This record gives sequence, C-alpha cells and structure tokens, in this order.
Amino acid sequence: MPKCLLLFNGGIDSITAAKFLQMNEQDVILLNFESKFFGGESERIKQISRQLKLPVLIVDITQQQVALTANPVKQYGSGANPCVDCRANMLQVAYQLMPKYGCDYIATGDVLKQHLISQSIEAFAQAQKMAGIPDIVLRPLCGKLLPENIVTQKYISRNTLLSYQGQSHKDQETFMRTNRIAIKTPLKSCQLLDHFYSKKLICLKQDGLLHSKLQFLQDMVSFGRLFRFGYRQLLVLYRKHECAQFKQMNLQNVFTIENEENESQQTLVAAVDLQQLEIEAEKPMKYEYDIEEVKLSKCTKLGQKTNQIQIPKTDLNEMLQDFVFTVFGSYSKLKKGVVGDKTVCFETKEDAAEIIEQKMIK
Repeated sequence: MPKCLLLFNGGIDSITAAKFLQMNEQDVILLNFESKFFGGESERIKQISRQLKLPVLIVDITQQQVALTANPVKQYGSGANPCVDCRANMLQVAYQLMPKYGCDYIATGDVLKQHLISQSIEAFAQAQKMAGIPDIVLRPLCGKLLPENIVTQKYISRNTLLSYQGQSHKDQETFMRTNRIAIKTPLKSCQLLDHFYSKKLICLKQDGLLHSKLQFLQDMVSFGRLFRFGYRQLLVLYRKHECAQFKQMNLQNVFTIENEENESQQTLVAAVDLQQLEIEAEKPMKYEYDIEEVKLSKCTKLGQKTNQIQIPKTDLNEMLQDFVFTVFGSYSKLKKGVVGDKTVCFETKEDAAEIIEQKMIK
C-alpha cells in the first residue's frame, strides 16, 4: 500500500484530504507542525487522530518559522504571514522525514485558488522549487485540476482525485457529513493572520528583535497593547485578565507597574529597554532531524528547543520610565502604582494623550 506524509493542521481541508486518501487505499501519517504561531498537540488533533485511526507526527519548527517570518524570501500575505516560504519549509522538512518512515510521497490539503498568494498553480510549483524537492507532492482535493506528476503516475490515478477550488467549503462540509466525521473542538488559526498581532511582530522586526532566541518578546506582545518609545524600547499595556496572563510568564528583569491590590480596574504596564542587546540576525536554514531511534506512535513529537537569551538587567532611563508612568496613569486613571514592592506616585502630563497616540502600535 502506498504511504504518504500528509501536511495536517487539523482544518476541514486537511481532514477531508486524510479521509479521502484513506478511502483510496493510501497509508497516511498526519504530519502536524508546531511553532510559536500555530499547530502543536491539541485536543482537536487528538480527536481527529482517534476518529480517523491515523497516527500523528508533530514537529517543532519554531526556530525556522520565526526566522522566515522575520526574513521571508517571498511576500507576506494579509498579515505577517509568509505563506509561500512557510509551505516551502514544511515541504522541506516532510521530505527529510519521508525515508525515516518509509513514505512514498507527500500530500497536502491544498485547494486551488482558496488563497490567492499561496494556492495557485504557480505558487505550488514555487514552493516545491524553494524546498528543493522533486515533484512528489499530491494535492488530492484539487489534483484533477493540476498536471500529472510522479505520484499520480505511480500511486494514485489522477482521475480519482477531486476538483475543489475557490474559498467555499461546501464540498468539504458535504464530504465530512457523508462520511460522518464530526470534530467538536474548534480549530485554532495561525496567529500570523491576525492583523493586530502582525503589526506588533513587524515592530519587533524593524528593531531586529523578531528572533527565535527572543521568544519572550513574541509572548509578551501576543496580547495587550504595544507601544514603541524608541529604538528597542518597548512597553506593553495589559488590562483585566491579561495582567494575570502576563504574570504567569514569570519574566525576570522586566520593569512593571500595576494597581494596588484593592483597585477594581486591573492595569499593568511592562517595559524593556534592549538597546544594548547584542544578537546576530538569523536566516532560515535547513535543519536536520535526528530521529533514527524514534518510533511512530499515536502521537509522536520531534524538534529542537532553541536556547533563549535572558532579558538583560537594565534600568529604564528617566524619559522611558516617565512614559511608562504616563501610559499607566492614562489608562488606570490613578496617580500611583506598585513597582516591585514599592508604591510610587507620579503626575500624568497634560499632553499625555498625544504622546501615547504617537507611540502606540496600531
């Protein structure tokens, strides 16, 4: 029986592709990619694996993903999403894994013209060329609309493939109902498609801080409102439940000011000054996965952990600290707050609103 690695994010397209390949006597391994922005082991992935009775291989590509998000070869999509580069990286990793698991080809849940930048015939060819792999990628949902390749010549007839195209999911929904596939857990979408979060990542990129060794920054700005006071001088405003979320990160050497405990409207501002930080820019590169001894089970995880740079211990200069107090005072409507174990008092400037507007990333 022909065997394939299916690029699998748990969405309706990849579920449909997995079931379709199963029905056409193909042996399928679900290949899920994990990064700071998408994917990873989740209840949804587990449910799908159980329903389809297919094994899942989860690969951590955080380092590559951050690097290519900071320096994509091709253009971004609607946000900070380098979809063509991302797909090329996934294909490259999948190609490395093929011989380890005895696979004959790679499959995807691509639908022609669903996304104009990354799902055209030209984009498909471009991604494979960037990945440096042979023409062994099967796109079963739209394969009837694509040219023949090695896979359709050797493993599955092109005439049996589907011809889905466009942004509607009606065909996939019908297929799921017909085959009694129902996944209750919602799909978590790629954060890079979020316009607000993308703006904050682009801000980090401009200061050379969108780096796989600075993941604490990507975490800090994943919620809350970001302000850029100057070069590598950043602060984030958190409100209500976001304050507790930030504290759970347990970051060291971050300047914070927050409400006293008895205040009802919780506000917290966190600031870092990284002007003196020395870090080399990183470029996307090919990573080898040492998995000789890893056996495939229901859910297998691979990948390397990147050593993280610790936040340098620096004191905020007077101007930056004054801006922190201005942001905190304007949003909390207070004239005092807690810094460490001390209560500090301050005055909010008359032109605070104008200054805040200028520095806000929006």
